[in-house]
Amino acid sequence: MMKVDDGKYIVFKRQEFFELMGELGLPPFVGHEEASAKWDCAPMAQRIAERAAQTCLHDAVVIRRQDVFAAPALEAYANAIQTVIEAMSVEGVVLEDGVSVETLREVADYFHEQASKSYDTPGRKLPTP
Repeated sequence: MMKVDDGKYIVFKRQEFFELMGELGLPPFVGHEEASAKWDCAPMAQRIAERAAQTCLHDAVVIRRQDVFAAPALEAYANAIQTVIEAMSVEGVVLEDGVSVETLREVADYFHEQASKSYDTPGRKLPTP
């Protein structure tokens, strides 16, 4: 049985990502402050920004479990998948790319589990922009 890969994606807030890239990839480098002071970081910073823009997923949406609306939203998504599973089972529908009922069931189970974790998340709060 395949398990949904929780490590498939990594999520950062944009500002925190760029701060991390600056800390790890731009001078001054630890132990080399004097040499690093002579570097022009602007081209490297620009390259990091360009690569991030090329690499980021433009079709992704992040739902944080701490969001008060996350649990019902995740449940609704899982239930929508379950509805497709039931339609496939009854009507013999075949999805593109060889997606099986078992694979969809694993995905639905994953999102049901995320909904449960969201309900159990302390300090749930309203989303902010």
